[in-house]
Amino acid sequence: MGVAVARYLLVWPATLLWTYVLAPVGRAIGWLLRVLVAVPLQFLWQYVLAPVGRAIGAVLAYGWRGAGYVLRAVGLGVAWLFRVLIAIPVAFVWRWTGAPFFRAVAATGRWVNRNVLRPVRQAVAEARRTVRRALFGAPREEPLPYTVPPHTPTAVPPKGVEPPALGAFGPPPDMGESAPPYGG
Repeated sequence: MGVAVARYLLVWPATLLWTYVLAPVGRAIGWLLRVLVAVPLQFLWQYVLAPVGRAIGAVLAYGWRGAGYVLRAVGLGVAWLFRVLIAIPVAFVWRWTGAPFFRAVAATGRWVNRNVLRPVRQAVAEARRTVRRALFGAPREEPLPYTVPPHTPTAVPPKGVEPPALGAFGPPPDMGESAPPYGG
């Protein structure tokens, strides 16, 4: 009995409500949305936005290619200006002022090492040996395992063989008699 009452009081009115009220209203709302929203949006996309987007893409592609040509030309011009206004003058100044100055400083350092510091080192070593002999007796007979080799001048190429060019701008300017040959 409880099932029959529930069927007639709950299920049957719900079925009628769904069949004759809610379903038709839902279908009407769906139809309205399709007719008023989906179809106009599809038309707008298919006949307006997609063609305009393709046209804009084509214009951007041609513009990008044209900008590439223009920017390449501008870049070449900037590179030429940099080379002419900065790189060549700096190389010229280095070639005629910087490199000779540093070669002279190196030659001076070599001269000081050869003519001032080496004799001082030799005198200090001789004084140390003398003091050691006076305090401790004669040094050992066998040499130490490592000895500092004596100074040897830099190798000079054989006669008839040209030395390689120094630097990207050719050989250095003549430094006079004070500079040893080949950077020795």
